Amino acid sequence: MRNGNTNTNVILIPNPIPQFVHSFLLFSFNINSFPFFLFFLNRISFFRRIRSAYLNFFRG
Repeated sequence: MRNGNTNTNVILIPNPIPQFVHSFLLFSFNINSFPFFLFFLNRISFFRRIRSAYLNFFRG
C-alpha cells in the first residue's frame, strides 16, 4: 500500500469532483504519511457534502 500510483487511481473514480478537493487528495496520498491518511478518513463526510453541493449547483 506504499505505491502512490495505485492510491491515486482509486481516487480518480468519483467524478465530477471539485478541483481543490482533487488536488488535496492527490497530495495526501502522494506524501504517503499514515497520520495524514487518518486525517483524510476523518474528512470524507466533509468531502461528500462539498461534492453533493457541487453536483446540485450544476443540476440547477
